[in-house]
Amino acid sequence: MINLHSPQLVSHAAASTRAHEARAKRERIAAKKGMVAAMAEIMQDRAAASDACTEADLLAAGFTEAEIAMHAPAARRAALRSARA
Repeated sequence: MINLHSPQLVSHAAASTRAHEARAKRERIAAKKGMVAAMAEIMQDRAAASDACTEADLLAAGFTEAEIAMHAPAARRAALRSARA
């Protein structure tokens, strides 16, 4: 029997909701600006919050490993250019 009030269940459900919301945000930005711009924006937001953006941060934002491998170098350059402006 599953305890519906278990902290583990609530924690898993909350994490699942956050992941879904992150993916939805990433998809909205990508649809408007393109994948590289979306990733650059996420990189800037994360770096502003914690001074760094890791691959784990990008995965948590809803990017796939393939998207990260393909777009991260260009997104990093775009984020740096934007930060300098």
